[in-house]
Amino acid sequence: AILISMTPGVKVDDMVLNIVKEKYGERIAQLESGNFNRELYENLFQKACPKFIVPSIPNYDGPYINYSHDSVRQQVDAFLKQADHMSSLAKIRSYLKLYTAISVAKLARFNAISDDDFRSELLAIKHIMSQTESEPGMAALDGKTASALDIHFFVKDEMIHVDEADRVQRHEAFFMSQVNKCEEITDRLRR
Repeated sequence: AILISMTPGVKVDDMVLNIVKEKYGERIAQLESGNFNRELYENLFQKACPKFIVPSIPNYDGPYINYSHDSVRQQVDAFLKQADHMSSLAKIRSYLKLYTAISVAKLARFNAISDDDFRSELLAIKHIMSQTESEPGMAALDGKTASALDIHFFVKDEMIHVDEADRVQRHEAFFMSQVNKCEEITDRLRR
């Protein structure tokens, strides 16, 4: 549910999406509403996050104090800061999807921040939503950097120019899911 809300435009497998929507449909709607709900993000993250191990040796002579909760709390706080920032970036992304060209000053006014701060936010979107893509057989870090955004934008002469990203059609995943569904139905009918 957190992934779907924090990375809009990223294609999630239909089966996974259906399972998540069945289980967390109401929460996904709350997360996608655009309002940062700290308590909801915290509850979902604490439920799904790995339980962190404290690498220090406990003091066996003194009273028992469980420091593992401190490490979990630090991770939750770091995640919540990132989630709060990502929610503001989602708002900017939604504005970018509405226009093909808009001035930096106008979009900054929509977000109630200065032009310079808004340029920083645009750079943050580009940076956060970039990933390294490698070909099969390559080391994971030997690939090239590509954007994970579903829209492309650039700033030229105080204007933001926007176009949609090329959508890579992955027919094999759809085809294989349909084949699996067909096999399941055939098996049920044979019984």
